[in-house]
Amino acid sequence: MHAPAPIALWWIWALAMVGALGCRTDLGECDEAAVRRVVFLDTGSSADPRQGIPMYAGQALVVASCGADRFCHASSPNLAEDMRFGAPAGLSFDVSLACLDGEFCDEDSDGVARLRRDQKRVFDMARAILSSVESGWMPPDGVGERLAREHFGRLVDVGPRLDLDEGEELPPIGSAEGTEILRNWLACGAPVVESTGLPTGGRPGDLCGTAASGTVGDCRRRIFEPRAPEPRWSSIYEDVIFPMCGVACHGDGTPNYIVESALDLSSSQLAYDSIVGEMAAGRACAGRGILVDPGNSAGSLFLDKLTTHPICGDPMPSLAVRLDDEVIAVIAAWIDAGAPFD
Repeated sequence: MHAPAPIALWWIWALAMVGALGCRTDLGECDEAAVRRVVFLDTGSSADPRQGIPMYAGQALVVASCGADRFCHASSPNLAEDMRFGAPAGLSFDVSLACLDGEFCDEDSDGVARLRRDQKRVFDMARAILSSVESGWMPPDGVGERLAREHFGRLVDVGPRLDLDEGEELPPIGSAEGTEILRNWLACGAPVVESTGLPTGGRPGDLCGTAASGTVGDCRRRIFEPRAPEPRWSSIYEDVIFPMCGVACHGDGTPNYIVESALDLSSSQLAYDSIVGEMAAGRACAGRGILVDPGNSAGSLFLDKLTTHPICGDPMPSLAVRLDDEVIAVIAAWIDAGAPFD
């Protein structure tokens, strides 16, 4: 019998101690005005369907720092064990939005079911969660803050200028201000933004008119609608490939799957040389086709991997993020035009 990994032993000890302390932690009073402070996600990609989505500040801290569907306390059942960093599978705190593509979420959808389940878990474990953050146990060794930046981007309060680039960044969850935001959010019952609407007809962050209340939480207007890149390599790389693939997974971030996928997308030139005219060489799709076949988008495996059901391996980008059809159409147009490097 193998001894448990050190990080697993640490988790067993930490959870036991948090359970002991959590029952005595006082959540304090709820500031109703402060808990509805809306912040926005800046992924750095204008084509990312998550770009500019709203969340309540406390909700956003938990989403980014605890993993959502991407690491540690992730809801994804397909998450690799090395991305859980010792967090027990099933102990998910994924309070991210239930849907991104409209003001109304289907009340029977998987997203709504996940949000309802994990919001209740956060509510039930509120004292233990706050205690673990106040004590410095969570997130462990800066893992949450580092991975939040690599996998989510910046969480910003845009202020009256409504500018993501110049917005005030939300403090990390372990800071004094971040811990107070978390405490108040938990004390108020962990309210969530469930869905988002376009900014037309109101200001970003406003309630979405008649669709203000959903099944689990509220609908708030996003800061702008994601837009497709131009059908040029430089635009496709800068707006889609680098921020959504080349920062983590196929770049210098964590996890790093360059070896498994045989794809290094960390720079424009490396990415272009890795996919244009090259046969797939990664473990899941080796020999299954040319990644980008200039002039032939229908026969390009790279484009197929962006669909929901690719012919090999998992759909990309990883986990739950799906590119809009408009973005995929632009990439197809670039391939059909000969996939030039510009």
